[in-house]
Amino acid sequence: MINLRKLINIVFITENNIIFNDLKLILNNFFGITCKQINNLGDLDLNIFDNKFPPVIFMSDENKNLKKNLLDLPKKIKEDNHFFLFSEKKIHVPFITNIQVPFKINVLVNELKRISNIKLKKSFVIKSSSYEYSFSEAYFKSKFSKKKIHLTEMENKLVNFLLSAKKGGNKKDILSVVWGYSKELNTHTLESIIYRLRKKIELNPQNPKILIYKKNKYFMKL
Repeated sequence: MINLRKLINIVFITENNIIFNDLKLILNNFFGITCKQINNLGDLDLNIFDNKFPPVIFMSDENKNLKKNLLDLPKKIKEDNHFFLFSEKKIHVPFITNIQVPFKINVLVNELKRISNIKLKKSFVIKSSSYEYSFSEAYFKSKFSKKKIHLTEMENKLVNFLLSAKKGGNKKDILSVVWGYSKELNTHTLESIIYRLRKKIELNPQNPKILIYKKNKYFMKL
């Protein structure tokens, strides 16, 4: 089951304390989700969108200037985040998901699970100034070529392990931690995987700059 608590925090933009308190109680008690309330969109601190898991925004439609204020938000915030509107009728704003009231709580929970899946995928993406790597989708991409390089399961596990091992990993570490000394995998097989991986991701596999070997350890340098 998805751990919503780690991925989701919510900001309610509403002056209706009854709606907020009821939903806050349900979401907090049953799912451990953090909720806070502000009265209008102007009180929203845009810095919260710079966090690894920015909040999900829920709004009610009592504010007459809501649509205009939403459209005035920075483009990146509108495109990269999640906004929901509780209303009896639809307000047509491209990046808003309407939840028609009255509604069942499972409608809200299903939406939150959908968002958490999206956030979970994003949390497995590592970016640098030159490269992008996604564990969940098993690809490596140079920002210069813009081409996704798809990885095999073993290549993907190796890249993920080395990126998380800041002090690098020796052959024994990799065989033990990544593959658990699989019978199918020995030192020669590991070296073959590294060779193939370098051919995929290095500009010059003979002089690697990303997957390097130093002091008997392998490192991923993004």
